[in-house]
Amino acid sequence: MIDPKISVLMPVYNSEKYLAEAIDSILNQTLKDFELLIINDGSTDFSLEIAKSYAEKDLRVSILKNTRSKGVAGALNTGLQVARGKYIARMDADDISFPERFQKQFDFMEKNPDIDVCGSWYELFGFNGGVIKTPSSHKEIKETLVFYCCIGHPSVMIRGSSLYVCDLEYSEKYPNAEDYEFWCRVTDRFKFANIPEILLKYRVHENQTGFAKKKEQDNTADKVRIRNLNKIGVSLTNTEQSIYLNIIKYRYDFNSTTDMISACEIMEKIRIAGLKYGYGSKFRQIISEHLSNISQTGIRSGRTSLKLFFGIFLKNGVFTTNRAKIRYFYHSMRNIFNV
Repeated sequence: MIDPKISVLMPVYNSEKYLAEAIDSILNQTLKDFELLIINDGSTDFSLEIAKSYAEKDLRVSILKNTRSKGVAGALNTGLQVARGKYIARMDADDISFPERFQKQFDFMEKNPDIDVCGSWYELFGFNGGVIKTPSSHKEIKETLVFYCCIGHPSVMIRGSSLYVCDLEYSEKYPNAEDYEFWCRVTDRFKFANIPEILLKYRVHENQTGFAKKKEQDNTADKVRIRNLNKIGVSLTNTEQSIYLNIIKYRYDFNSTTDMISACEIMEKIRIAGLKYGYGSKFRQIISEHLSNISQTGIRSGRTSLKLFFGIFLKNGVFTTNRAKIRYFYHSMRNIFNV
């Protein structure tokens, strides 16, 4: 049997509402040489019956079964054990791939043999709309991953040989953030890219992980974020970790000017460590964005500081205009003299 160009891994758990539309979007791809591995992860609804109806009509569709739910990571690992394709494509049971997605990613990977993981921009639909424009280059992706997951998991195509040579699989210890953990774990061995084009429609609805298990997902991702800092030599106390993780989630509700100063000093510590590790403009940009938001929060709350103005904000290019610079300095002076 000739191996297919692409093995598509689609974990399914109680996805009867959207499953047919997701499968149709794969079977209607302009690139036809693939196998679709549907991993039924212990569904209790009619998902399995829907999947079987497609497998009976199309030889490219195969069904793998987990007798109990192992989660997305466990389901993907089940699929990886039998996947035969040169490339491994991800797909969720509630999303929609554009017809040309596989062809464009396949061509990109063939033309760029140094790339191990290729994602794309994607469009949100359902409860929320909009377009997620992820960074394109490996350097920007690697630097962004320190703080955020910037690779749409259901949009990716992975070079199979890269996985198998390194004997890699998803970790089941990071539920609901297994993709973010995986990318960060292999960031020094894999080269990433995102095609700057919308190739996937990402459905936002009440039953998906982002809604149903938001807190658990955040907590798991936070463990990865702290691990990322440790990797570049940044060690934070429990209190500092809490402050940092709030900043990364755009929560700037500080109780005092002292807390605000501590927050900025933490970000400055991370910036300096990142420079030593070789991180560049994207890394600095993310930090500068958060420092800018903190400076605006300080003005609104009356918690400005000349120490931050001279020691951190000017150094990081937080003030993009002279007016912004003068405004913060003015409010800092007012606080000193209680005007």
